[in-house]
Amino acid sequence: MRALYAGEVSLVDTWVGHLLKRVEELGLADETLIIVTTDHGFYHGEHNRTGKSHITKEGFSYCQLYTEVAAIPLIIRMPGQTEAQRLSAFAQPPDFFPTILDFLGVPDPGTTNGASLIPLIEGSKQQNRDIAITSPCIAHEANAGIPATITSEEWSLIYYGDPQAGPAQFTTRAVDTLYRLAEETRVPPSELYYLPDDPNMNSNVIGEHTDIAEELVGRHIEMLESWGCDEKYLKYRRKL
Repeated sequence: MRALYAGEVSLVDTWVGHLLKRVEELGLADETLIIVTTDHGFYHGEHNRTGKSHITKEGFSYCQLYTEVAAIPLIIRMPGQTEAQRLSAFAQPPDFFPTILDFLGVPDPGTTNGASLIPLIEGSKQQNRDIAITSPCIAHEANAGIPATITSEEWSLIYYGDPQAGPAQFTTRAVDTLYRLAEETRVPPSELYYLPDDPNMNSNVIGEHTDIAEELVGRHIEMLESWGCDEKYLKYRRKL
């Protein structure tokens, strides 16, 4: 499985190389912004998981979104760039559109939820936000049971919503387009990891740091509220 996945990565890498070469050949390299990213990672046995979801003939349920799935590559090539740099700032998909607008010199219309990454690349800012959220769409069902990973500089919380609420149930065509019932028999418990000592998220310390977990839940609610998320979804995600 790992060898097949590595082969697929090599294939993508080769064709991205062809694309970059063609941009150079067309004389567009000095006026083209190139952004390469993906939607999620993939488990290859880590945390006793394969893929990113539990899929059977009868149903579907979400995996916890540990580092291997939640931390995705984001590669940006600026026009005329000759030297590489690696940044540790948080970035989220809503940042891509404001970044492109900023690059083009187009004013933000005030309807975007993200923030341009250009100041981070140029070094005039260190961070746009102090947490990052990784989650499937919570709008499938107004209930708890859909996992989110809430990550700060030092901590990462796996959070499914209010444990007293009923679990989410809805029909999904995720992964292979076949209809399945997505449901949990209960809202799974939250997990907390201290990243400086445990970057691969193997030692759950939520029992010793409930206060940190509650703080992260509050900060993720604040971010979702700032993006205009409806209270009918948020009310199931306010309690640890």
